[in-house]
Amino acid sequence: MELEVLSEKLNGLIPINDLLIGMDVSELLGIVKWEMPMNAQLAGMARGNFPTQIPKTDQERVQNLVKEIAQAAQDGLQFEVTEKLEGSSMTVYLIDGVFGVCSRNLDLKETEDNTFWQVARRDNIEAKMRAVPTGGDFAIQGELIGPGIQGNIYKLSKPEFRVFDVYNISGGFYMTPHDRRALIKNMGLLHVPVMLVDKDLGVGSVEEILDWADAQSVMGDITGPWREGIVFKEVNGGMSFKAISNKYLLGEK
Repeated sequence: MELEVLSEKLNGLIPINDLLIGMDVSELLGIVKWEMPMNAQLAGMARGNFPTQIPKTDQERVQNLVKEIAQAAQDGLQFEVTEKLEGSSMTVYLIDGVFGVCSRNLDLKETEDNTFWQVARRDNIEAKMRAVPTGGDFAIQGELIGPGIQGNIYKLSKPEFRVFDVYNISGGFYMTPHDRRALIKNMGLLHVPVMLVDKDLGVGSVEEILDWADAQSVMGDITGPWREGIVFKEVNGGMSFKAISNKYLLGEK
């Protein structure tokens, strides 16, 4: 979008000289991502609010971290790069010996028709978590994808739980990418697609990172959709962020 047109749309909220390449102006322009309403099988019945001991799953957009990205590139930090999947956030946890399953905002009651719980039971996640010698409470977080979820853009025949984080509740920290991938592999669970495991940030350009995000999803067949984006997580823990694909946002095929 040309700067003059963008400035006009912003109705003077930001002077044209203050506009920067890569700036996220979606909120100021009132642009939001439409999400398909959650069906009854996903919504389920709430046992309570999302546990306060566990951070909710979200990442800062790269456009809001221009200085931090430049500094990380200058420092030569290395990142794991994974595909951001389009689905519904799912968290499973063990807290004080109690196993639970959550959607993005709710701790869910176990019911026969709830997809979150169906997948947790089908994949035997509770037993697998109890077998992990962590020495404390922990949570596994990921994306639930498949039939009935966000239009099932990956054309899956059954729902899948794809892990992207493991949080040590007792210690109050996320496992490093390497340790997380090793744990999830040993548990026999599915991980989100891993693009790169030790990637620098090039010259630290937001534009370059957004270009990396624009590619076809590795999920599904060769005619699959554009991926929603990519997620960067520092290999030693710490900095993390997401880059949403502009082609995905525009609905290009």
